[in-house]
Amino acid sequence: MTWERNFRALQRCHPELAEALSQVQAQDGIEVHTAKNGDPVPVWRDRPLYSRYNPRREAEAWAANISGDTEDRNRVYLVFGFGLGYHLEALLKQAPNTRFVVFETNLEWWRRLLELRDVRHIVKHKRVHVLPTVDFAPATPAFNTVIHGVFAGEIKVVEVPVYRELFTAAHDQWVKGVTDALRHLRVGLATQERWKTQWLANSIANLAATFSNPGVIDLQHSLVDTPAVMVAAGPSLNDHIEALQSLVGRVPIIAAGTGLVPLAQAGIHPDYVVSIDPGEANYEALKDYLDLPNTTLVFTSSLYPRIVNEFRGPKVAAFADQERLPRWLGEQTGWDKGVLPDAGSVAIPTLQFILGLGCREIVLLGQDLSFLDPEKYYAGRRQLKKLPDHFPRPNVSGGTAYTTRQMLAMLRELEMYVAGANRTGCTVYNVSRTGLPIKGTKPVDFITWIKQHNHRAYKNPARKAAHPSQDEVLKKLREPIADLRRDLLDLHNLASAVKHNLETDEPTEDQLNSAISKLNQAINITAYQKVIRRTMQNLDTLVRARKLNFAKASKAQIKGHSILLFNFAACMAENSRRYYDELEHIPAKFGG
Repeated sequence: MTWERNFRALQRCHPELAEALSQVQAQDGIEVHTAKNGDPVPVWRDRPLYSRYNPRREAEAWAANISGDTEDRNRVYLVFGFGLGYHLEALLKQAPNTRFVVFETNLEWWRRLLELRDVRHIVKHKRVHVLPTVDFAPATPAFNTVIHGVFAGEIKVVEVPVYRELFTAAHDQWVKGVTDALRHLRVGLATQERWKTQWLANSIANLAATFSNPGVIDLQHSLVDTPAVMVAAGPSLNDHIEALQSLVGRVPIIAAGTGLVPLAQAGIHPDYVVSIDPGEANYEALKDYLDLPNTTLVFTSSLYPRIVNEFRGPKVAAFADQERLPRWLGEQTGWDKGVLPDAGSVAIPTLQFILGLGCREIVLLGQDLSFLDPEKYYAGRRQLKKLPDHFPRPNVSGGTAYTTRQMLAMLRELEMYVAGANRTGCTVYNVSRTGLPIKGTKPVDFITWIKQHNHRAYKNPARKAAHPSQDEVLKKLREPIADLRRDLLDLHNLASAVKHNLETDEPTEDQLNSAISKLNQAINITAYQKVIRRTMQNLDTLVRARKLNFAKASKAQIKGHSILLFNFAACMAENSRRYYDELEHIPAKFGG
C-alpha cells in the first residue's frame, strides 16, 4: 500500500518520473532494519542508509549543520539523493524559505525505498522538485527554481551522507552534470543580460519584415521523410565540403548562421540559412554573402536588422521564443509566424527549423564546438586571434580538441535538443571525427551516406499562402501599437510616481506598502509583460522574491528594500519612455 500511495502522489506532481519508475523493478538485496525509534532503515552493500538508532535526529543534526540561518535567505538546494526523505524533511523544517531540486538517479533503488515509507508530504511539497537526471531545460519547474536561486539568493549543493559511497560513479556524474548545467545557465544569463535591450530594439526594427514575409509555420511538415544536411562553420567542414557538392539539388542543405560563409566561398548556395544573432558582428561576418537569390533566409524577429534588410533572396520569418512583443502583435493581428528558440548557439533554432520541416534524418556537418588548432577559426578559412581561455577535451575519435566554457555551454544546450529530436523518432548523425562528442547523435561515414541518397531530387516546397504587403501590415498593426504606447505612457507615469515616493533615506511602512501596491499594478499592465519585462528580468525576479517583514526588519534592511524598489521603478520608468518613443517611429521603419 505504501508504494501505491507514493506512486499516485508522483503521478500527480511528477508524471514523467512516475512513468519511469513504473518501468523498473525494485532493487534486490536491500535489507530493511528497524531503528530504535521505529523508523525503517535500508541496508545495502553492508551500509545502512541512516542511523540505526534515530534517523530523524541524525537528519535534524545534519540539516542544522549545513543550513545555518536561512530565515531571510532565498536559497536553493540541489540535493543528491531522496532516500526515505528524512534529510529533506529536516531541511524543509530548518529552512522554511528555501527551495529544493532533488536528484534520485538510481530508480531501481528508489523504487524499493518507496515501498518502505510514506513520503507523499515531501513529493507534493510546493518547494520540492524531484528529478532522475540533471535537466534544467528552460521553462521547467527545476529551471525556474534554479533561476530563483541565481537571482534572489544562492545555490547550495548537498547530498544525503551515504549516497556518495553507495553510488560513487553516479555521484561523480551528477556533480559534473550539475556543474555543466550551472555553467550553461550562467552563460545564458550573461547572454541575456548583454543583449536584452538589443533584442527588443531589433524586433521593433524588424516588424515590417517579420509580418510581410511568410513564417516558418507555413513550411511545417513540408519535407516529411526528406533527410537534411545542417552545416556549421567548424573546422571539420573542410574535410567534407567537396563531398557536399554532390548533394546540391538532392537533399536540402541548411546553413546554421555563419556556416553560410564557407559554403558560399566553395560555390555552394544552401537552400536555407538560419540566422538569429542580434549583434553587428554577425552582420560583419555575413555582409559579403547576402546576395543569394536561391537561398532562403530564415530569421528570428530579433536578428540584426541590416541582415534582414540587405538580404537579396526569399525570406521566412519566425518569432524568437522569448521576445514577447512580436508574438503579442501576431496574436492581435492573427498573423502567426511560428516560433524558433532563442539560444546560445544558432545550431539550436536551425535544428528546430529542420525538425519543423518534418525531416526524420539530419546530418550535422562542421558541428565541432572545438578546434584542433585554437589559432584557427571559421572552418580554417579565416584567421582570427587565439581563442581566449581555451582548454583541451577528448574529441570524437579519442584525440584532443580545444574548446571554451561558452562552447561547452552550447554543447550542453544542443544535446538537450538532440535528445528531444530523438524522442520524436528523428535520427541525428554527426559526421565530424575531430569535434567534441554530441550525446544523442550517431556517427556516420558521410561518403556512404551520400551514396544512400544520391538517387534523390530536391526543390524548395511551394509556399502555402500569400503574405500581406507592408502597407497591409502597417494598417493592421496601427491599432495594437497605439494601445501599447498608451500602456507604456501609463507605465511610465506609475513607475515615476513610485520612484518619487521612495526618494527618502527613511521610508515609512506606508510608503513602502504604497510603492509595492503600485508596482504590483504596473507589472500587470500589458506593456510591461509584452515589452518591458525581459529587459529587466533580473530586477523583476528579485522584487518578486524578496519580501520584507517591516515589524522585524532593521533600518538597514528597510533601506535596502527601499533601494531595490526604487531601482526597479526607475528602470521601469526609463524603459517605458524609451520604447514609447521607439514605437512612435514604426511607420518610418515601414518606409512610410
